[in-house]
Amino acid sequence: MKKILLVGTLIIILFLFFLTNDSALAQRHPRHYHFGFFIAPPVIFWAPAPPYYSQPFYPPPPYYREWVPGHWEWQWDPYWGRWRRVWIPGYWRWEYEDP
Repeated sequence: MKKILLVGTLIIILFLFFLTNDSALAQRHPRHYHFGFFIAPPVIFWAPAPPYYSQPFYPPPPYYREWVPGHWEWQWDPYWGRWRRVWIPGYWRWEYEDP
């Protein structure tokens, strides 16, 4: 599989190289040699599908993630010398599930 990707990438690079350069074979009377730059779109490789197992090999872990939403909280600001409300962002909390 890696060999196919390597050969395909090499073919694409050569194809883009010939697109960006004037070939002497393509013109009957080449007037000048022109080297241009071509910005190609990124090459995207799709990952293979994950394997599907009909039965789990291991039991699920006894813990899970739970989202804790953000909230407003009063905090003392030593710089200004007063209380102010600040927003505490949400976070993921790990919860343990007793069997």
